[in-house]
Amino acid sequence: MDIIPEIEAIFLSYNVAFHRKNINEFINVFSYCDDEKLFDLLIFHEVRPIFYKALQEAGIQNAKFEKLKLYCINLALKQKIYTDELDKFLSFCRETGISSTTYKGVYFSQKLYTNSILREFSDLDFLILDPHQISEFVNWLLKNGYQLKASKDIEEIVHYAQGREVSLVKKGWLDVHLDLHWGVNETYHHYNISASDFVIKNHEKGEEESLFYMILNHHGGREQWLKIKDLFDFARYLELYDNHPLSGWAKDKKLQKVYLVGRSLVDKYIHLEKQPTNFVKNLIKAAWENTSSYRSHIIPKAKKFILYLGIQDKEVSKLQLTIDYMKYHSSYSPVNPLQSNFKPTRGIWNFPLKFIKMAYLRIIGKYNK
Repeated sequence: MDIIPEIEAIFLSYNVAFHRKNINEFINVFSYCDDEKLFDLLIFHEVRPIFYKALQEAGIQNAKFEKLKLYCINLALKQKIYTDELDKFLSFCRETGISSTTYKGVYFSQKLYTNSILREFSDLDFLILDPHQISEFVNWLLKNGYQLKASKDIEEIVHYAQGREVSLVKKGWLDVHLDLHWGVNETYHHYNISASDFVIKNHEKGEEESLFYMILNHHGGREQWLKIKDLFDFARYLELYDNHPLSGWAKDKKLQKVYLVGRSLVDKYIHLEKQPTNFVKNLIKAAWENTSSYRSHIIPKAKKFILYLGIQDKEVSKLQLTIDYMKYHSSYSPVNPLQSNFKPTRGIWNFPLKFIKMAYLRIIGKYNK
């Protein structure tokens, strides 16, 4: 394959863990891996439980990777605690009429992995559909043991938070880290999707459709398939629901190219089918091998944005999207005050909009072609 052995071993682990396939290939590729590099990549891509299951299925014993056993035990306890918390959230929201739904993380584990403790997650995610109901829900959380990670007024947070989420923590022998959302994408995104698309409607939309939008929007639209865990989620979904009009659903939300790129990556690296490569897929592949976050530095962030442009549907204006992105990251946009040392400082993209249009017009025009 056209990837390093450590990444290849991670992809092979999917079929070994779930289908007991490709075991000999997995054993062979694993023998060529650098243990330290592979371990770092497992952490970065958040696929430790699946890889550990694959090692067990293949009968591979390795002292370094035995550390994963303890991690998986802790994850099982964490999932039980987080699931109990979700039940409390949903019960309160039903009683008070707050429109809400479970979101990402534990929800994917429940629906795609049948609670088999094979999906890694970090935080507990919960989505409130109406921003005006955030304060009521947060106040209830504060009365039930949660603390805001930033000592700010909740109304100020809701007004300023660009990402439309707030983080809380509930201290205990195992802390619960909650990300409370009231939006499902950044404001510069041009996807035709909203939080209401994630809510199951009896006669209009089933669980399989809302789950599809959730995966496609977050894993592909926002994160550009840069984590192998996200592709594993998508592969699990396709195994369960591939008999639905997925391409049409994606097109309606301006996410068709996101869908096609993700599906092609699943087919090539998980199902080992021949697939054409291109600039976008090569950027994603290069990112898989990099254990540093694409959000941390200006250069990786610029690469991530180039990739973001590359997965947009044709009808999306690359120029307008670039302008919106610059505005979002400039000092003219609301600044997120969630950090304790919050100061309204000037952004890294602090350029006049006329200059942005002039500088990018020719570049984006060529890119569209």
